[in-house]
Parts: sequence; C-alpha cells; structure tokens
Amino acid sequence: MIQFLLGCDSFYANLDLMEDSEALGDAMALYEKYFSMQATNMIDLGAAIRAEMEPLICEESGRPNRKAFRTARTACFYRLHDKYLSDFLKTSYYQNYLGELQSFIDFTVELPRKVRNRAASSSDVASSTDSLTHAFSRHIEVLEKKMNDKDEPRTPTNWSPSQRSTPRTPRSSQLAEIDEMGRYHALYDD
Repeated sequence: MIQFLLGCDSFYANLDLMEDSEALGDAMALYEKYFSMQATNMIDLGAAIRAEMEPLICEESGRPNRKAFRTARTACFYRLHDKYLSDFLKTSYYQNYLGELQSFIDFTVELPRKVRNRAASSSDVASSTDSLTHAFSRHIEVLEKKMNDKDEPRTPTNWSPSQRSTPRTPRSSQLAEIDEMGRYHALYDD
C-alpha cells in the first residue's frame, strides 16, 4: 500500500507534464501492478473500487482522469492509518528512531551558551528537553515584555534616554524555525 501511495503521488506530480500515451501507460502500470485480477502486488479494496477506477483510466480522450486513483488512494491511506499506524508507534523501531532524533537534536542544535552548558552537563534526555523548554519559555517572556513596551506610548513621563528601540528583523524574534520538510533550523549565531 505504501508503494502504491508513493506511485500515486509520483503519477499525479508528473501527470501534467506527460503526453497522453505516457500518462495512460503509467496509469495502466499502477492499475496492473496493484488492482487488476493478475496483479503482482494485489491490494484488495473490492470490486466496486476497481470498477470505478477502470473507466477513469481509459477515458475516450485517451488521457487518464486525474480522479482515477482518488478513491483507492484514500482507502489505502485510511487502512494504513487505522490498521497499522497505532501498532507502528508502539514498536521499538519507532521508539529507537525517536531516541536517535532526540540525540541528533541534542548534539547538532546550537543553544545559547548558558542553556547549552546546562543541557550538556546532563546525559538525561528529559533534562535536556526541560532545558529547551525553559529556554523557549524565557525567550517568549522576553518577547512579550518587548511587545508590551513597544505598545506603550512613549511620553515624556515614561521615556528615558536609556530606553531606545532597537531595529529588529522579523526573524530576530525567533530562536528557530521548522521548514516545510519538518527540519529544525536555528536562526541565530553564538
């Protein structure tokens, strides 16, 4: 099912770039591999879904319909989610992956010196997670204070020469960001 979902994603991503015959060939390859009666890796979703798929693949225009695999794709997704995901999340493989990911973050993400020294002195993952949480909480408090100071109107009674506004870029108010691929990127230097 995962191979079919990946194949579907690839098919849909390239569908607009393919000629009619090439698109039909790719759609037929997916159908024959996973859904036909002679399929090598049969995914049994029932005759109704197969019957819905066939006319959408072989339309009169000679080009497969963009909705040809939509129902099968959705059914595979929900079957994987309902039947396998909760069991997978309990496996030692997934737990080991989370541990490796935590170690990777601990050893590659540069924290501010004060927090980094405290996190480095402890080998306990929970301790370093608490340090990260504390660092982020402290950073949010500082940002809120700056925003509150910024919102107050400056009048001669509450303004002093030592209070200067420092120009900030939009990114300077964040410690890090998560990109569209789910990767963590620090936005500051030591």
